[in-house]
Amino acid sequence: AIDGLIFVWDLNTQTRVTEVRAHSKNINYLSLHPSQDSFLSCGTDRVVKVWTIHKNELSVAMSNTFDDHSHSVTKAIFYPSREEVISGDSGGCLKFSTLGKPAVEHSLEGHQSTISGLALSE
Repeated sequence: AIDGLIFVWDLNTQTRVTEVRAHSKNINYLSLHPSQDSFLSCGTDRVVKVWTIHKNELSVAMSNTFDDHSHSVTKAIFYPSREEVISGDSGGCLKFSTLGKPAVEHSLEGHQSTISGLALSE
């Protein structure tokens, strides 16, 4: 979304339940956790955010922020078995961040430009 908003929808009633001002600029990507009630968002504001979904309250709350990228964050995914988040940016940098910790654990650089996709194999 170019307005930085995330809308939460109830698909049964087809109504918007809530909205969250997630980023100060465009949101580039959202990624759901494969087994927990959480998701990631990332955007042109160079930030990755982890959100917890509260199903009973039909709401979401931010639970972690990683703001160590120097370029627009294009993709972010969970690495569930390691409790990490992997994110890639438009400058070709990958960052590995541990959930529950405030800073990036390590970075890998080498791509010449935008990282447009991420995939894992356990």
